[in-house]
Amino acid sequence: MRILIIDDETLIRQSLKYISELRGYQTWTAGTGEEGLSLWKSCQPDIVFLDLILPDQNGFKVMEQQPHPAQIIMMSAYAQYKEEAKKRKANLFLIKPFENIFQTFDQVLQELRPNAGSELNL
Repeated sequence: MRILIIDDETLIRQSLKYISELRGYQTWTAGTGEEGLSLWKSCQPDIVFLDLILPDQNGFKVMEQQPHPAQIIMMSAYAQYKEEAKKRKANLFLIKPFENIFQTFDQVLQELRPNAGSELNL
């Protein structure tokens, strides 16, 4: 499985990348929407962890430009955007900060396997 992490917070990117690679997945990271879209096009990920607030554009704008279909996990500290993310077809919405990032990552993958389009309340 190929995973792309687009988040401007270095700790989030590094933590999710570490866990993803520990689980045996190919993983790429980006700190901006533009960099993320470029990687999305070249690596064609199966899953994209996408931050809502990025330095150059918001995650919704990145979703609109996705160059390759993927399951999208929108992430934000702003829980009020959960319904908007759902309307825009994000598969899951994660509220930051994560209480246990290892558990959160594993739960996300479990949620995505049986039925895309669910929502995870963490």
